[in-house]
Amino acid sequence: MHEKVKATVAELEKKIAKVKLTEEDLLLVEELMPTANIWLDHDVNVDWAAGSMEEVKGVLAAFAKRGVMLDEFCASDSTPHWYLRGKNVRIRLFPCWSKEEGAMCRLVQVGEVTNTYPKYKLVCDKTEEHG
Repeated sequence: MHEKVKATVAELEKKIAKVKLTEEDLLLVEELMPTANIWLDHDVNVDWAAGSMEEVKGVLAAFAKRGVMLDEFCASDSTPHWYLRGKNVRIRLFPCWSKEEGAMCRLVQVGEVTNTYPKYKLVCDKTEEHG
């Protein structure tokens, strides 16, 4: 087997082993948050529609009752999220703020950010051709 193929397979096997570690924590998340959107990498990542910080606190309390405690809080004006110490891996809780009427927390536009990116075009000398 080519060395590059061997190295790529070895890296993928490491990633697969990390994903396998998520099973127990994935099952807990599914039990406590059956309507949440869940995706896996080396963590169990969870997003769900939340309408208030009280809902978020309720989710954190439900995990705490099962022995899964807060590991890290990532503050943000628009996308705060929480990492919990799962049984085998971290669980990342990422609330998506509800747009439903009556929601206590919602995203409100407070300004705009404009980014400028350079635009390029390939230019060749007259003696050189390009497609």
